[in-house]
Amino acid sequence: MTAPRRRWLGCFGVLVAMVAVCVASAPLWLPLTGTTLEKAGPPHKADIAVVLAGDDSGNRILKGAELARAGYVPKVLVSGPDTYSTYECDLAIPFAVKHGYPESMFVRNPSRVRSTRAEAATIVPELRRMGVHRFML
Repeated sequence: MTAPRRRWLGCFGVLVAMVAVCVASAPLWLPLTGTTLEKAGPPHKADIAVVLAGDDSGNRILKGAELARAGYVPKVLVSGPDTYSTYECDLAIPFAVKHGYPESMFVRNPSRVRSTRAEAATIVPELRRMGVHRFML
């Protein structure tokens, strides 16, 4: 076997060993990566909460409404793409109203986008137009 090939095989072996150690020790270090989020503390007040589309259980809209009711934000912007000729925001807002939140708490933001990136691209200009400086997502 030539020297360059032996060197390459040695480097590959070291790489495989490092990956094996990372995988084997993941139960020890992986839980620690989330602790920074757990220590973030309570939310800070913002100009508006933004509820993105894509939640078929209603958890996002209800969490946004809870933030408004708790006084963290005065309004909740509800995004929603068109699905079967109905905007998701037009389904989410009545859902929250059924759960006891006033309709006046919500701002509709219908769109025809199909990805989170495109949704953000349509929401940011709307937030700027509204004069929003700080928002919760």
